[in-house]
Order: sequence, then structure tokens, then C-alpha cells
Amino acid sequence: LRDEESGVFWSPLPGPAPCGDVYEVRHGLGFTEFSCETHGIRQRVVQFVPVAGPLKMTRLTISSQTDRARRLQFFSYHAWQLGARSPQELRRIESRYVPEHRLLVAENRDRVIYADTVGASALWVSGEAASLGYTADRREFVGSLGDLASPLAVAQGADLSGTVGAGLDQCAAWQTTFELPPGASIEVAMFLGQFNSAAEAGAAIEAYRNSEAVEQSLREVQSSWERRVTAVQIETPSPAIDVMVNRWLPYQNLSCRIWGRSSFYQGGGAYGYRDQLQDAAALMYHWPELTRT
Repeated sequence: LRDEESGVFWSPLPGPAPCGDVYEVRHGLGFTEFSCETHGIRQRVVQFVPVAGPLKMTRLTISSQTDRARRLQFFSYHAWQLGARSPQELRRIESRYVPEHRLLVAENRDRVIYADTVGASALWVSGEAASLGYTADRREFVGSLGDLASPLAVAQGADLSGTVGAGLDQCAAWQTTFELPPGASIEVAMFLGQFNSAAEAGAAIEAYRNSEAVEQSLREVQSSWERRVTAVQIETPSPAIDVMVNRWLPYQNLSCRIWGRSSFYQGGGAYGYRDQLQDAAALMYHWPELTRT
């Protein structure tokens, strides 16, 4: 976020450009929430993945805590992976803007796997935004000698040029400018996903371009996890053990071991027969169909 009047900018998350005030971070079932009050603005960020669709959603609520109008710029940035992040791989990525869906998409047709899919990035702002800019050129956003703590485009308050194509240091960066009246709130939603086509990405993301849809999707995520992890409940003399067994262990097992292929101190996941057996068996009463599969 950048204040147009003062030129001061900061990140609504604890990084990469911390504001200097206190951030509170809460991890729940299927979501993580960041909140902070700084520069006369209260910020709340919620990140989650909807129940349906390969999509990561980041919802930012900006609320004025002052009696004067503010003119703010908002920037978001993703660095595409789409294979190994090496100079050779990055040069194979091509990006384009899809105006009918207001998407930035990127693809790497030379990948060994997922070559027929596209990465998609989009931005939605509630109310009326003065502008909506984008670029796929990381050098334009970050700068030749810049870093993400002080990207060139953010520091200068620049409007992004709309550059897309091949041969770039690829990214997906968005920029918008809006007015924040005294005591009012604005919502911004960022979408990042992988789809079979730009049309499929556009249809999936279009369904979430309003506050009600985003909120409903978050509630669905929370209720879905609640059903999964509470299938088995124990009661022991130790409340700490109860909390772990009744909620967090099945949550970690499914999200990290089964889906994420990761866990504490084991970044590569566990594909061996014994590992698969113990992880799947632990979910026998939470999700028997998954264990059987």
C-alpha cells in the first residue's frame, strides 16, 4: 500500500516491507489471517484456498481510522515458477493479458509436466478504482537493482505499463489507485491459480469478483475443514493432547502429508509404501474414501 500524498509505502503483511507497527498473525483451519493498524489505516488480510478450484485467494480489507480522505495505491506481485526457476526456464515463459477476463496468464510449453496448463493472476477492487495497471516485466516492477522491500514501481508510485510477452523476467504485477473516504472500508481480492486454459481461469475467477462470494467461499472452507477434522473426538486429562488429536493432527496429516507432500523437517514429502500407509490409515475415520483410494 502507498499513500499518494506522503509517498510512504508499506506491506499489509509482515513482509517484504514491514510498516514498523505490530502485526498479528492467526492460523485457523484452512486459512491464515494477518492484521495490523498503521498510518491511520486498519488492515486485515485473509489467505485461503476455496473448496472448489485450484485457486489461492488473498482478501485485503482496508479501513480508514482518520477523519480525512486518503488517496492510496495498491500493488500486488507474483513471481512465476512454472518449472525450475533458472535463467533457461524463465526465458521459456510467455505471458499475455486477457482483457475479456481481466487476467494475466503465463505458460511454459517446454515444461516436462503441466505444459498444457496456464498460470493465472487477477485483481479485484470493491468500489470505484481510478486505474488498473499491470505488467509481466519483473524489471519494471522491482527495478534493475531494486528488491521487494522497495520495488521501483512502488517507491515511485508509477503506473504499470501493460508489458507482456516473451523474453521477459516474468512476473504478474498489478497496480490500482483509489480513494478511501473517512471511516470507510475498501476490499481488494487477489487471485492466483493454475488452469487448463485462460477461459477456464476467467470463468473460475469471475465467480469471486464480489465481497459476498469471497466471504461465502471462506465460510465453506472453514465448515469443510470442521467436518473433516472433528470426525474423531477424544477426551483426556490433558487439554493440550485433546486439541492436538481432535483438530490439528488430522488437519496437518491431510494438508501437509497427503496433499502438500511435506511436513516438519521433511520438505520432499513421503512417497514410500510405509509412509503412504500410515498417513492414509490415520484418516480412516475422517475420510474413509480417501484411505481406500
